[in-house]
Amino acid sequence: MAKKIDLIGRKKYHYNDDIIINIPTIGQIRGRDNEETENQFWKEANLFIKTPTDMISELDSLGMDFEEVSEYLLFFMLLTSYIADKENSCQLFEGLDYRKLKAGADSSGQLIFVDETGKEIFNEIVYLDVSNIIATMVGTEKTPKKKFGNAFAKKMRIKQDYKKKEKARKEQDNNDSVLGSIILRLCNNCNFPYNFETVNDVTIYNLFQSVKQIDKDKSVDEIMDSRLVGADLNKLPKEALSRYV
Repeated sequence: MAKKIDLIGRKKYHYNDDIIINIPTIGQIRGRDNEETENQFWKEANLFIKTPTDMISELDSLGMDFEEVSEYLLFFMLLTSYIADKENSCQLFEGLDYRKLKAGADSSGQLIFVDETGKEIFNEIVYLDVSNIIATMVGTEKTPKKKFGNAFAKKMRIKQDYKKKEKARKEQDNNDSVLGSIILRLCNNCNFPYNFETVNDVTIYNLFQSVKQIDKDKSVDEIMDSRLVGADLNKLPKEALSRYV
């Protein structure tokens, strides 16, 4: 999707008649049980924004080469597994029930998901579009595909990923909520007009955009202050002095 997605002020994004993306508020994501509800949200979002480069060791453990697995094939595998767990729910899409989706193939043999009527819901093109929208919604970009120049470098990268994931699992109980840390930071910033209660009405997209805007303003202010010590702003690109994110 070439064009920039603007989700400011939106609560939903109408992709097509079958896929309407919910843009939840912080209160909806965190719910009453902050940790578990938020974890479920990220678990579902990761179906769409994780790429093979994010899952090097996981794919290796399945005997799959992360360099050879496409983003869509990974999504197909992740969503199939997600659907199989009856405890998982669908929060990202309005009116869509993952449990009613079935994996299949179209007339050309391409992997797809269809609903109970046989209507095609997800194919590769739809996935690429929707995944970019969801990545934008949660303030991130999908990790690009990486290739290694030789077998040794690739082997070492796989080994490093195993160690990284093992360390992350051991430290999992001590991890803070992603949103909790951001909320704490923003609600203690005078440029953010919400407190710890009213922030629950802010959408996740608006929250992440607020972080970017505050950081951008701070960066520009620091650059402008550098004039006092003789910095030549004419040598800087226009983007560095723009306050727009």
